[in-house]
Amino acid sequence: KYAKNENYWGDTPYFDEHQINVVKDENARVLALESGDIDICFWPATTAVDDLKSDPKYNVVDVATTQITTMFFNTRRAPFDDENFRRAVASAINYDAIVKIGLTGHGAVVDSYLPKTSTRYQDPAKAGYTSYNTFDQARAKELLAQSKYKDKASFTLIYAESPVFNAVATLMQQQLKEVGIEMKIEKIETAKFRQVIAAEGKTAAGKEAKFPEQPGLGEFEAQMINASNPDPAVQTDYYDPAISFPTVQGGSGWIAGPQEIVTLWDQASQETDEAKSFELYTQLSKYIVEGVALGGVKS
Repeated sequence: KYAKNENYWGDTPYFDEHQINVVKDENARVLALESGDIDICFWPATTAVDDLKSDPKYNVVDVATTQITTMFFNTRRAPFDDENFRRAVASAINYDAIVKIGLTGHGAVVDSYLPKTSTRYQDPAKAGYTSYNTFDQARAKELLAQSKYKDKASFTLIYAESPVFNAVATLMQQQLKEVGIEMKIEKIETAKFRQVIAAEGKTAAGKEAKFPEQPGLGEFEAQMINASNPDPAVQTDYYDPAISFPTVQGGSGWIAGPQEIVTLWDQASQETDEAKSFELYTQLSKYIVEGVALGGVKS
C-alpha cells in the first residue's frame, strides 16, 4: 500500500493512495474487477477479454508480451525420451486454431522458444534451422512412425487449473488424436501443481535440488505452464538440463541435451556486445527448437 507524501518536493501523485494486491488466479482477478474490489486488472483470462471489451465500464489495453503458453516434455520418461515422438507431437498441433479458439484470438503463434517480442528472437527461416512448431499432420505421422512409440503413442498432460489451459488442452487432445497420439488430460489444483513437478532432493544430474522437501523428481510426462520473462537468459533456464525442475517450475528436463546448450547459455548470458549476444542466442535457438521440439503460443 502506497500513500501520497504531502511534503514531496516534486510533482505530487494524482492519487492519495493506491494498493497492489497479488491475486494469482486469473479468474479471481477478473471477478475482483467486476465486483469493484480492484480498479485495474493485469493479465485477465483471455477468455474474459472480449466480454470486458464489450462493456463500456472497462477500458481494455492490448499489448504484446513475452508470455508463452508452453507444453514441456519430461525427457526422463517415455515417450518423450524419443526425439521423433517429441517432434511428432509438436508438428501435430494446430497453433493457429489454438490462438483463435483457445485464446479467443488474443495471442500469436511462436516458432521458437523465445517470443517474437524478445530482443534475441531470430526467425528460424532466416537463421537456417527447422522449427517443428508448424502444423503439419503428414509430417507428424511420418515422425511418429519413425519413433519407438508408434505402437504405444500415448501420454498424460498435467496443468494447474485455468480456463485457458482447459481450452488449449482440449484442442490439442483432439488434434493429436487425428495423427494417432492419445493425450490424457489431468487438471491439478494450483497449490499442488508445483509439488507434482518438483524435484526430490536431487536433480536428474545428481545435484542438490533447491526444494528437497517437495516430492516427485519430475513425476510427469508433459506439463503446461505460462513462461514469461523479458530476459532471454531466464527463458533459456527452462531448457537447461543442469537446473532442477522446481527451480524453473518444471521446465527443465532435457537430460540428454547437448553440452553446447550449457556452454552457449553461459556465453550468451554474459555477452555485452549486442551483435555477438544475438548470434549466441540464435545458436541456442537452433539446439533447443530442433532438439526439444517444444510447442507454444504467446498470449
